[in-house]
Amino acid sequence: LAQVHGLKHQLHPWSLRLSACTYFQMSLINLVRFVTLAAVASCSSAGSSPSLVLEGRKHTAAQVERGEVQVTSGSFIVGVEKGAKGTLLDDMEHELSWTPRVRYSDRMPMFAGNMGLKQILWLLKRPEVKYIESDGTVYTAQAGPSIGFLDAAQKKPPVLL
Repeated sequence: LAQVHGLKHQLHPWSLRLSACTYFQMSLINLVRFVTLAAVASCSSAGSSPSLVLEGRKHTAAQVERGEVQVTSGSFIVGVEKGAKGTLLDDMEHELSWTPRVRYSDRMPMFAGNMGLKQILWLLKRPEVKYIESDGTVYTAQAGPSIGFLDAAQKKPPVLL
């Protein structure tokens, strides 16, 4: 029994009333998720070389190998071709002694985990990999003269409270 504006109302124990603000927040979160998935899908068309996506920019294995992009270790999400995840993870465990932090279900063609340059380069050379994307804050720096936001990448990350 709840009392609202002096009137007594009986609420079902499973009923949930969300404010308009909560609905807006949920809609915004779902929109961000949709846009992110759409961006990843557009970056990873079948038959193309996998890319490393950092700070919204795509990088190839060749760019990483040449040192044009310096990648720090961090948490990454890897998208693979459907049906290829099990074999790929078995190969990673055998060849690199690496296992994912989050495997996701077998129907989801992705996994996540902490990786360094060795694992990232290995994955970028695999044909079944569609994309590798930072899962959180991973800082990069490009070789050569500093431009724009790259100055910020060389500074210490901000402290989040």
